[in-house]
Order: sequence, then C-alpha cells, then structure tokens
Amino acid sequence: MADSGAIEQVYRRTMSDSTFGNDMLSVLNVMRAEGVLLDVTVVAGEEEFVAHSTVLAYGSDFFRRLFSSGMKESQEKRVDLKDASATAEAFRLLLEVLYTGQLVLSSDIVYDVLAVANHLQVQSALRLCGDFITKHLRDLQFDMAKYTRGLQAADLYRLKTLQESLDIVIADDFMEVTSSDAFLESATKDDLIRLLQIENIAATSEQQVYEAAMRWLTHDPSRMEHTAA
Repeated sequence: MADSGAIEQVYRRTMSDSTFGNDMLSVLNVMRAEGVLLDVTVVAGEEEFVAHSTVLAYGSDFFRRLFSSGMKESQEKRVDLKDASATAEAFRLLLEVLYTGQLVLSSDIVYDVLAVANHLQVQSALRLCGDFITKHLRDLQFDMAKYTRGLQAADLYRLKTLQESLDIVIADDFMEVTSSDAFLESATKDDLIRLLQIENIAATSEQQVYEAAMRWLTHDPSRMEHTAA
C-alpha cells in the first residue's frame, strides 16, 4: 500500500479530438446554409456570396491578409473580387472547398477554379486542381493539348508539383505516348525535346528513345529539316 503521506505525482497529457476541426467546419457549413452568423459578403462576377470571415481567412491567404489589414473591406466586410479570374461559378466551387474540403471538378471548369484559387491563394484548391489535371491526363487517352495546357498552367502559377506530376505521367507511359496519333500529329519540336529530357522515362534502352524521336520526325516530311546540322 502506498504511503498515505506521500505526495502524489501529477499526471499530465494533452488529449486531442482528431475530428474537432472537421466537425467545426461541418457546423459552420450548416450555419452558412441557414444564414446564421454570416458576417462577410463576397462579390464574384455578378453574384454575391455570404460567408463567415473566419472560414475565408482560415483557408485563403488573400482573405487572411485582407481582413487583418485594416483596409476598408475589412471594416465593411464586403469584398468585391475585381480580378477577371474570379467568376461566380468558380468562386462558388472554391467556397465549397473552404467549408468542406471537397471540390467537384470537370474538365471545362478546372482551369477557371485554378485561376481563382491562385488569385485568392487557396492552397488546398490549388492541390486538388493539380491532382485533377494530372488524373485527367492519365486516365483518358493521351492528348498532347491537355499535357501542354497543364504545363502552361503549372508555369503560370508556379506549381512545381503539378509540372512534376505531369512529367511523371509522360515518363511512365513514354512509349505509348510517343507512339500515339495525338503526339505524332500535334507535338512540336520543342515538345519533343522537352519529353526527351524528362528523367526516368520508361524506355528499356537508348534505342527506344531514338526510335521515338525518329517516329515523330518521319511522321511529317517537313520535320526532317530539324535534322540539319
């Protein structure tokens, strides 16, 4: 039996509820639907969206800086998104990300959402859009235009992870890609050079890489001029 006169050691430990953050956002999303405690209006395109400023500040670097800046918008709690990228449809989807972490995307809207996510610096949406663009390229028949557009977006918004992911898709399916009609017909010389410079391409030998280049060159006789020294 322990000595009744001994001082008992105090046991301390920090306990965490792993669902706390998600539960809080879920409740706030319900409150948004019910119009409860909404304190900011965002104008995107021709539409107005009401939201909780704390949720916007939590998920967007743009709103966090704005609401803590002391500027007129932070006092009046009305923000007019004047950037051309901030369309009503794209912002509506972005708002869902901020409240739910989910983003329902399609190929005809993803680049609009990516543009407004970049403008508002919503990192989670940038990642989700990048993942969608990569999966779209990987899951469907290869399309050179899709690859090029993805690279252009990655360069424009400085999304290194997206650029690397797109290159991995090409590297993994190098032989299939370079044999496809989409590549042979629409790839430019610069496209070819870039593909040949990707690391870890899935080719078993340098001969296969050489043959891939030759397929592109001979597909269109006018390309043979590129072989001139």
